[in-house]
Amino acid sequence: MPAVTHRTFLSALTVLSAALLLSTSARAATTPATAVPASCGVTLDQKAWMFQGEQGFYYYGDELSGRWMNRPWNEARAAFVPAAVTLAAALKTHGVTLVLAPVPPRSFAQPHLNLQNPTQKAFDLPGAQGFYRALVSDLRAAGLPTADLLAPALAQGDAGVFRQDIHWTPEGAQAAARATADAVRAAGQKAGSAPFVSLRAGTLTRQVQDQPVLGQIQTLCGLTVPPKRTATTRRCRPRRSWPERATSEPVKVPSAGRSGRSRPCRS
Repeated sequence: MPAVTHRTFLSALTVLSAALLLSTSARAATTPATAVPASCGVTLDQKAWMFQGEQGFYYYGDELSGRWMNRPWNEARAAFVPAAVTLAAALKTHGVTLVLAPVPPRSFAQPHLNLQNPTQKAFDLPGAQGFYRALVSDLRAAGLPTADLLAPALAQGDAGVFRQDIHWTPEGAQAAARATADAVRAAGQKAGSAPFVSLRAGTLTRQVQDQPVLGQIQTLCGLTVPPKRTATTRRCRPRRSWPERATSEPVKVPSAGRSGRSRPCRS
């Protein structure tokens, strides 16, 4: 084994120091979503059909298009309701009850829009919310159990949605699940004997590939926006009846077994 000389040690220390400096520089060379310049927003608009809103929110073109399921709102509503009735009737012959939970776009609930941008300024928020409420009303009038997810989205506020992509946060998803459960119960389905609880189980980092707007900001503007970190939750079946709770303490929540059934909670 060759001897480690003083010069070798210094060379290794220099390389390590350089690596640490590069690593520190790489971490420092990020741009908060709220600090992306307006010029980059213009580029996103022109080349990616993405829009820079206010307070770090970014929207996709289809969220601001006045369309749902690739049709104008009123046309989509007129076509969707009878199609859903037909589907529900077909499922009913097999003993299946259809419960619907239309998901409103983020722009319907939390429109942090930049009114200097023509596309964002033209977005009709009252029309969007009116369309959604009318859709839910029509589906219910047609006898279809339907969850209203706009109400919990409005109640959740900014905490219910991610700012840089179309998905709902775990908190928003839980609120939507509660509304859907209410619709299921209203359809005459009874809750199971072992209710589920949601426990905070760590943190999650949204990956760039899951947030296309971050990839476009990097490609088109040369800026690296750090992905969103958020609390994660796991669902489990309590050994006894617990009230729903969230905790910042570490909780051991096993994943579902091979049977697909959830295992009991362990604290």
